[in-house]
Amino acid sequence: MAEYRDDGVNPNTGTYRTTTTTTGDPVYGGDTVAVERRGNPLARTLAILALLALVIVGILFATGFWKLNGTPGSMPKVSVQGGSMPKVGVQSDKIVVGTTEKTVDVPKIETKKAEVKVPVIGVEKKNAQ
Repeated sequence: MAEYRDDGVNPNTGTYRTTTTTTGDPVYGGDTVAVERRGNPLARTLAILALLALVIVGILFATGFWKLNGTPGSMPKVSVQGGSMPKVGVQSDKIVVGTTEKTVDVPKIETKKAEVKVPVIGVEKKNAQ
């Protein structure tokens, strides 16, 4: 049986110890069953193969064994012919602006001088001794 630390981790594999029955139910007493959980080996293998393929392709391009050749493209040619603005007709009355002579009452304002009392504010100083 594998040896586990106090925190439930196997130092050799890094897996955790869980106490369950064979049906997966928790055990509250009795025998201890160690369940090791590991990732899917097929997924790990496929990931390693994909990484290896990317490294090989990178090396082939870096060494010049593979080269990409191509011709430069060009933008499509577009021709535009002149058009015409839409024709719009508006019918309206004319507005006439001008001057004419009329006689009107104009008020006349006059000013005259008159003597009135206005308030005054001042400061009285005390005699300094």
